[in-house]
Amino acid sequence: MNCCECLPNCVVLLLLLSLIALKSGDGETISQGNALSRQQGSKTSNDPVTYEIQMPGITPTKDDEYFCQGWKVPDGEFFVVKFQALAKSDTAHHLLLFGCPGPVSESPVYDCRDPCFDSKIMYAWARNAAPLELPDDVGFHIGNNTDIKYLSMQVHYATMFADVDRKDYTGVQLTVTKTRQKYVAGILLLVSGMAVIPPKTKNFHVDVSCYFDGADVLYPFAFRTHTHMHGRVVSAYMFNGTWFQLGKGNPHWPQAFWPIKENYAIKHSDGLAARCTYDSSDSDKEISMGETHNDEMCNFYLMYYTDSRSGRSYYGCGGNTVAELAKTLPSDSDVPLPPDPYLDEIGEGVAPKDSKTVDRWTQRLGSSQLPLGQVCAVAVDANGSVFVFHRGRSVWDSSSFDGRANFRLRANGPIREKTMIQINASTFDVVAQWADNTFYMPHGLSIDARGNFWVTDVALHQVMRFGPLWSSPQAVSKPELVLGVAFEPGDDEKHFCKPADVAVLRSGEVFVADGYCNSRVMKFSKDGIFIKQWGQHSKRVELTNSYPPPLTFDIVHSVVVLENRNLVCVADRENARVQCFTYDGNFVSQLHPKEFKPQIFAITYNEQTGYLYTVSGPSESQENITVKGNTIDMRNGTLLNSWHPITGFSQPHDVAVSPDGGFVYVVEIGPNVIWKFKLQTTASHQSVKKAGAFVHPISVGDDDDDTHVEEEEAEEEEGLEKKESYIGATLIIGGLIIMPLIVMVLILVFLRCCRKAKTQPSASRGNNRRFNLGSLLAGSRASEFLGKDDERRLELKHLQSDSEVEEYSSVPQQNA
Repeated sequence: MNCCECLPNCVVLLLLLSLIALKSGDGETISQGNALSRQQGSKTSNDPVTYEIQMPGITPTKDDEYFCQGWKVPDGEFFVVKFQALAKSDTAHHLLLFGCPGPVSESPVYDCRDPCFDSKIMYAWARNAAPLELPDDVGFHIGNNTDIKYLSMQVHYATMFADVDRKDYTGVQLTVTKTRQKYVAGILLLVSGMAVIPPKTKNFHVDVSCYFDGADVLYPFAFRTHTHMHGRVVSAYMFNGTWFQLGKGNPHWPQAFWPIKENYAIKHSDGLAARCTYDSSDSDKEISMGETHNDEMCNFYLMYYTDSRSGRSYYGCGGNTVAELAKTLPSDSDVPLPPDPYLDEIGEGVAPKDSKTVDRWTQRLGSSQLPLGQVCAVAVDANGSVFVFHRGRSVWDSSSFDGRANFRLRANGPIREKTMIQINASTFDVVAQWADNTFYMPHGLSIDARGNFWVTDVALHQVMRFGPLWSSPQAVSKPELVLGVAFEPGDDEKHFCKPADVAVLRSGEVFVADGYCNSRVMKFSKDGIFIKQWGQHSKRVELTNSYPPPLTFDIVHSVVVLENRNLVCVADRENARVQCFTYDGNFVSQLHPKEFKPQIFAITYNEQTGYLYTVSGPSESQENITVKGNTIDMRNGTLLNSWHPITGFSQPHDVAVSPDGGFVYVVEIGPNVIWKFKLQTTASHQSVKKAGAFVHPISVGDDDDDTHVEEEEAEEEEGLEKKESYIGATLIIGGLIIMPLIVMVLILVFLRCCRKAKTQPSASRGNNRRFNLGSLLAGSRASEFLGKDDERRLELKHLQSDSEVEEYSSVPQQNA
């Protein structure tokens, strides 16, 4: 047998190794699938699902009645990942959800103070608090193989119904999944039930303290405070040689779960303390802790996650058992949070039922404070001063333009009101107002590096440059440069058609978003000489994951320059995407996360942070989509977080960022208000979920049930597609890795056959025809590598990994 006679063996070996490789790949896929099933459960088209526990039509006949509604958990194991109260503060004083080990009551609805034996608080709501969505991989474990097989919803009705025919259907909606979560959620309640508050006392403390005696390590990510009418502030701390503030809240604001900013781990023997501060100046008698609305309460709820294998879902810390420790609480523990009339309104029930939560908004201007027209634009100068552009009494509606984009209301003359407003960024006081009798329909506003004001007027079809404020009074009253022909829409180099926005390089070159009619970006020199243009109209693509080709637009609504990246980016409004180009108009990239949908109205950029800030807009055809702002890290295109105020955005139109990246400003048309947000300037998330999912005080939805389920299913399908593509990619990479090994084995076979052909007699070769993979690999590095397969398996990081803790708690604390 010569070397050529080895070729059949080589072919057989190749086929055999190919089968082994395929089998190994299949086995690896199955192994991954089983691991996924064990760790995260299996997903189906109806997972997660929502359940509602509701009162069947209760009529309280006396004050301070407590009713409970029982609910048996369906057969199986579940994880609750979201809570949404179906309640209003003018009806329900508070709502609590308890987990119970056994049947709650023979009656589905019962008068209750203690909802069940060995109850565990899972959720609490009061004062129009927003829904609560838990972090990724965290859920309350209920059902089979848990000690929570029944749920009991308790509703406290502070006052009886005057109308005996009135029925109440207060409830709570639960989003549950069969997907096994990596961590279990729980509640640690610090509570005092025995204190007495003396009358006519302005600053009275009720303290709670204990040493944590649990074996688990708790990672707190949210907190909630609760008192009745005399409470002013509730704060809680952890002590392990140093005091660390876990949370501080105003109990008159929405009593939801607010995120905890820092990363904490509560361990055995750590000190825990809470302080409730009361003002009984208006009371002539003592006030006791109790269950009625005329009594008081002192509760601090700490929501945490812990190891799902052994962690408990409830701990309690009652009374002031370590009084000496509580005496050393920080001196500012009783200092109230800064006043916030807007949150007071929400807490008192002024806001609508579907009010959304807030992402550390600090101030709002508009409505009664300052009568504004349609607020269309906002900009911030190099000193941090805020400038707002509004339309006074002029309103852009269906009667404003004819079919050829000609302004119909020219005869009414320019807007008489002062359309430009300067605002002190710290106090939100109005500093100056000007630009009356100048514009017809304001739209865009930008301030360049020299302090020049650039504006667009869609009625005039013009772009104008005004000098800086410090130069002279005339500089801001009369334009230094005008591009376009007044009241003449067009598509050539000298005309615009409803220009939307302007961006200016430090060199003075100008980019104009001529987007409403012409769907183009135009570039001009600093003297206003036309240089070039790019873009054409694109047809809207209705498919969820499809987008028109680059360099096509459906309303170029906003433009911004990223000079440290040599990019100019535009908001392609109706296509819900951001497209970025070189300064010469060459396409570079586009961003289109689902959070931009249904439309993206405005973008702005901060060089210090490297973040792009965006605001989306509403859509009549998609009413249930939450309108939000987003933060994008332009270094890698990652969506860091999404945000909006408690009542949600209704019609955000423009966004601006302070020079240091610490504050973001959003203006809305319709409500005609200006929002100021304090956002993180690092890459940490603004919620307890990654990449813009929500928990108080980030944003939450008020979706209809069907829409909610459809969106959840879409997200799941997208996730499954990603997992499948990941596994497919793994197999491909595995194939690429194993092919060189196969080639090496073939070479070994070939050489060994050749060597045997030279050294062994013919008869000997005839008795050794059986193929032995082990003998072929004996002594080779390949056998050593294959033998260490088990040692190379990747182990999961321990629960106390710093990266995991940071993932779930890197959120801002809700302190103004």
